[in-house]
Amino acid sequence: AKALLSRLHVHKKSQPDIFIFTLPRSGSTLLAEVLNTDVSSKMSSEPFALHNDNRLVLEQYFDKGFLAERYVDLKPKERERLMKYLGDLSQGKTWNSFYWTDFFSKQHSFSTQRSIFKTHKLTYHFDDIMAELQDDFGIYLLRHPVSQALSRLRQGWTTYIEVYKKSEKIHPHLSKRAQQRISKIEKEGTDLEKMVLSWHLENYVFLKAWCMDHLSDQIVPVLYENLIGDSERTLTSICAKIEMEFSPQMLAVLRKPSSGIVHSSRETIGQIKSNNHDFLLERWKKEQNEIDQDYLSELQDILGLSGLKLY
Repeated sequence: AKALLSRLHVHKKSQPDIFIFTLPRSGSTLLAEVLNTDVSSKMSSEPFALHNDNRLVLEQYFDKGFLAERYVDLKPKERERLMKYLGDLSQGKTWNSFYWTDFFSKQHSFSTQRSIFKTHKLTYHFDDIMAELQDDFGIYLLRHPVSQALSRLRQGWTTYIEVYKKSEKIHPHLSKRAQQRISKIEKEGTDLEKMVLSWHLENYVFLKAWCMDHLSDQIVPVLYENLIGDSERTLTSICAKIEMEFSPQMLAVLRKPSSGIVHSSRETIGQIKSNNHDFLLERWKKEQNEIDQDYLSELQDILGLSGLKLY
């Protein structure tokens, strides 16, 4: 049914695609749905999700052994296939499983000229992808590491320290002290310490480029805290940079629960429906206040392991 619906969809790319690079529980679903109010846009949400129906598409492009929860160092052939898959999605030559969700949204249109890609698995490759797609735009969305880590821990999700710590773009840049500290946290750290460390490593490639002022003009850094706390100014700025017209409808969507709400608590859902978005920014701080100050210093030290000072 999804494949049939995607064939009925008329998609002819004539505008720049938008790629949202981020980690889960960072507000990417909300941001994607906000931008998808643009009638010329088609959602391509989580194209590498490993749901059964999405695997039917992925296995047309990749070997089963390639598919994973995160992607770091790729062989030339794997990278070529990855770009082929993204290119076919961009041109409307294939589909992904989340098209079904987009089909039933109020923002859905059967005739579109650009795609909005939301992906959680390609933060390590954001620079490589955008270097090949120079006519498109990338939004890199960050959420405070403690806030994001606490949210992931509530879901019982895992960390990806082992995947990233030995990767080609990260390992050579880590000092001996940093490598030793990472190993110690892996073996002896608390769940929160491990998740904050994973946040740091999963975002390392972007953080390094941003802190060293090496980002290209096609990359737009966005902080979740600004998206929620200073919505209109932040969205207006994003739209200006990605060549999309800002609409008040974007603010209306921003103030409603996104489809990512399935991972939220009843309290969070109620606060969003009450338009108390400050709750989303302040709740984790209340939890942090209950943490010992020495422990907070430990978390802060983790964020500074590679010398990239943010948050």
